[in-house]
Amino acid sequence: MFRAASSASLLAFLAICGVVVPKLELIYHVPYALIIPVCIGGALIGHIALTRALLRREA
Repeated sequence: MFRAASSASLLAFLAICGVVVPKLELIYHVPYALIIPVCIGGALIGHIALTRALLRREA
C-alpha cells in the first residue's frame, strides 16, 4: 500500500524535499487579481453615474 501511494505521489514528495521546484505560474492568478479593480471600479463608476443622473433629473 505504501509503495503504491509513494509512487503515485513521487512528484509531490520531490517537491516537498526541494528536489523539484514547481514553476511559478502567475498568469493563472491574473484573472483573480483583476476581480477587485474591475468589479469594484465598475460598480463605483456606475453608482456615481446613476446618482448624478438622478440628481440632475430632480433638479
